[in-house]
Amino acid sequence: MKQRRRRSNANPSLNFIASHLNLFGDDIFGREGDQELVNVIKSAKTKSRDFRLTLMELLNCYSKRAHNRTQVAKHPFIFIPTALTRHSDASLNEIVMIPGPDDVPEGTKRQVDFHDIVSIVMCGRDESMGIHEVAQFSRYLLKSQPDMAGTYVLSANLDYYQILWSNASGGIASPLYGWTKLAPLAAYVCSFYVPPRHHVLLDSSITREINPWPERGMTWSIKNRRAVTYTGCKLLYSGDAWGRRTYVWKHTDDQGQITIIKDAFHTIADQQLKSDLLSYSHRNGIYPGVVRFLFIGNQAPSLSLKTAPPSNGLQYRDSVKERIRLEMGSYGASLWEARSVKDVLMAIFDILEVHRGLCMEMGVLHRNISPWNMVMYPTHHPDTMKDKKLTKNPPLFISQILDRDKSNNEEDKASALLIDFDNAVKMTPDLGEKDMGKRTPPTGTSMFVSRTVSQGSLRICESVKKYLRMPVLEGEVKELYEFAYGAETYDRYCDTPDTVHGVKPVTEKELDRMFIGYTHPPALHKPHHDVESLFWVLLYALIHAQPLERSPEANLKRFWTVRRWFHSQDIEAKHLFDARRPFFDDRSRKFIRSYLDPKLASLAGLISQLLGHIYPEYDLFETPPPPEHLHEAMRRLLLQFIHSMKDPIALDPRASRPLEHDDPSMEGQNGWWRHLEASEPSMDDVSLERKRDDTDLLRNPPKRTRTGRMIVFKR
Repeated sequence: MKQRRRRSNANPSLNFIASHLNLFGDDIFGREGDQELVNVIKSAKTKSRDFRLTLMELLNCYSKRAHNRTQVAKHPFIFIPTALTRHSDASLNEIVMIPGPDDVPEGTKRQVDFHDIVSIVMCGRDESMGIHEVAQFSRYLLKSQPDMAGTYVLSANLDYYQILWSNASGGIASPLYGWTKLAPLAAYVCSFYVPPRHHVLLDSSITREINPWPERGMTWSIKNRRAVTYTGCKLLYSGDAWGRRTYVWKHTDDQGQITIIKDAFHTIADQQLKSDLLSYSHRNGIYPGVVRFLFIGNQAPSLSLKTAPPSNGLQYRDSVKERIRLEMGSYGASLWEARSVKDVLMAIFDILEVHRGLCMEMGVLHRNISPWNMVMYPTHHPDTMKDKKLTKNPPLFISQILDRDKSNNEEDKASALLIDFDNAVKMTPDLGEKDMGKRTPPTGTSMFVSRTVSQGSLRICESVKKYLRMPVLEGEVKELYEFAYGAETYDRYCDTPDTVHGVKPVTEKELDRMFIGYTHPPALHKPHHDVESLFWVLLYALIHAQPLERSPEANLKRFWTVRRWFHSQDIEAKHLFDARRPFFDDRSRKFIRSYLDPKLASLAGLISQLLGHIYPEYDLFETPPPPEHLHEAMRRLLLQFIHSMKDPIALDPRASRPLEHDDPSMEGQNGWWRHLEASEPSMDDVSLERKRDDTDLLRNPPKRTRTGRMIVFKR
């Protein structure tokens, strides 16, 4: 009954054939012999294996006829059996459509690349497998194949079948067709040879290259709207965060210059705003510390990637999306590839300054601070500076402050870059409570999003005693600060005995009253929430950091425990629970040292102080603090610690600390990829149990090995 309720809410398109399929001849179906296959399918005594093989034979007949009719390809598409799901009932199997040839003898071993799969047919004897399940596979198929703009998939059982058109905008489901109606089934096959108008299967701007050295990985050829073709592009990232399918490629030319190419699917109403924000940041010159770009544009080779407006669709159907291509002239290393702890701290300091400048001077709020949205050791393509200069009054970065050098010589001296402005928004100049823009659903990466944004409402902090005043600097560190920002700036943020971050905090009695009948008013995403996210990024990087000199006495069990706190966090968690709360229950140096590598024990005091500053709910104060108050507290602490570091603490950029499922005797030689298990969440995928993460997909592009007539889908 549960399955029927889900299907009844799908609201399928009642005019599906006319709107979404192409049947170019009645002679494709209904020929002699077809009815015999249908009778086998309709038989109540049919075994699942017979049902699947019979349906496969019928589909192959349609494919051969459509191929002979059109002659648009050298070989017809063929349908072969596979097993994509780990279902307890081994008889529930699937069929995949792949390009020919079909002259492989029965039982011959043959390699089938996952990127050759064109469509999926899911078979079952009853309603245990419906259109919603096959839709999830279609989205995985589209995400895994950058050149695939859309596809059709099929769900079938002994009583009926249903067709789904799926692309980056979502899915359109057909009505349920009984086996007496074969025209839609034939049209499903014919549409792969000649798709209907506005239904583009392949993006002509992306081509998978024939690679004579398979061990070097798959490469792609990408053509932009300026008729420039990038060859030999390697896929770095594929994801579906927040329902936006995204690809990132790396291209290296003959001179060794690197261009990062990013494709992201945005709604038509949203795409201009997102691309404009990055252009806006560089409007008065290159803004240092922000990713530079060579070209931003709508990459639609024709009317192509638009889909005709549907009459009805599945529940996850979104607005029509188009592919936006961004050619970036900046690249760098991942945060996990840092060569020392000092480099990590300097990168976080510079990202903090870039974020502060964007918020306070540009009015741009990033809203998705995560390790995947920043890079270290940046390098820039020379074309990004052609006839351009740096913006006026750029931020001062940590290397300049330590060297007491305010001159930039038109050079970007940031040690890290802030990238990915897909979730960014434009704020008004005064950054007031009523001027922060509309309240939007929480955005960000669940492990790093601030606690207030995660639950979508203001929090109540249990103890005022845990509130910390603005850090006080002394000696040479204070001199460095005043050299960089001026004595007036330092004095402006200093606290009195009655203030916290420049304003009067809420009292203990007021907190007690709030606990009674407190309604948790909704919250807006503000600059200090991004600073909290930046702290979680720093903490996550430090607990995983693997020193170059191994520490055999490291407490891995405590490390595994606090790591699970991160990975248990979810956006909009039930009962307003935040899995990272235990970090605040005990922020003593002793406890912090217990989950860090012993070589990093000196950072316990810094982490404890930062935890104290992000702990309060500042929006509950009588008057909210200045917008950059948390920026100020964090940069003071980082400057003080970086200045005092005598040992940079060398790290192994090839490895992280051993994970819980690793053998500790491996001494961390698992590679940094292994601990990236949680990629950015897709609100459309919350009900899908993901067996592989996006980074694993890119590191090991899935291939399916077929022995005889079986493809094994490894997870």
